[in-house]
Amino acid sequence: MKNRNKKIVLDPVGVALSKLRYNVVEYFIKEQLVDIVKGNYSEIMTLAGSKAKAKGVDSLEDDISLIDDNIAQLSRKHKCIFAATGEVDIISNGLKNIHLEGGNRIMKYITGTGCLATAAVGVFLSVAEAFNAAIYGLFLLKDATRNIEANGPAEFFNKFIDKIYNIYKLS
Repeated sequence: MKNRNKKIVLDPVGVALSKLRYNVVEYFIKEQLVDIVKGNYSEIMTLAGSKAKAKGVDSLEDDISLIDDNIAQLSRKHKCIFAATGEVDIISNGLKNIHLEGGNRIMKYITGTGCLATAAVGVFLSVAEAFNAAIYGLFLLKDATRNIEANGPAEFFNKFIDKIYNIYKLS
């Protein structure tokens, strides 16, 4: 927590699914207890007060310009970094929005990739300031998914994990 010298990334998984989830996430954000909020498009749109398109915890939202405007407003209002993941990842510090394109469309068919993205952002938050940590973590995953050829999600995921391992092994 900010006032306790701890860095926190909050992933508001399924924030639109229940009032309890929404209230807990809203409390942490309003009390400025987090450094980064990283969610998919629909989770970020829900936090912005918009009716988001989703199926369970999966986002069906695709209006990048709408997300772009809302994410910057959220970041300014709550004085923390917001990151929205999707086909184009959008990271905002309230003054500047960064777009990360690329990656692989098959990622949306693999359960847990949003949580993996949150973990990657958290790793970078341990060594970098919040805005850069969000960019580095999400870029790592986008980059690791490029040029992977696979016949399905399971084969893709195994190759993806091997690629991250080899990046780590080189460092």
